[in-house]
Amino acid sequence: MQRKTFKKESLMETTAYLSSEGRYTLFEFRDKRLKILSPLGLERYISINEFKPEKGYIAVMTKYSDMDEPEEEYIDLLSTLDELYILV
Repeated sequence: MQRKTFKKESLMETTAYLSSEGRYTLFEFRDKRLKILSPLGLERYISINEFKPEKGYIAVMTKYSDMDEPEEEYIDLLSTLDELYILV
């Protein structure tokens, strides 16, 4: 039986992480980490339906406190980066 092994670097190149922490959404991909303000009422991210780094968006299922059913949402990373201010 042949085993397939993955280098840590190759896994990091293709894996993105999305989570919520209080009022913030945390997004990590490769060596970058974004912390952005979450929409009001967001309880949690349920799943990532689609991630297209070359197109700059993530499609996710979300749970909001004022809604009974999960809702699909798109996070546009490119517009977030366009509006980013870096404080030094």
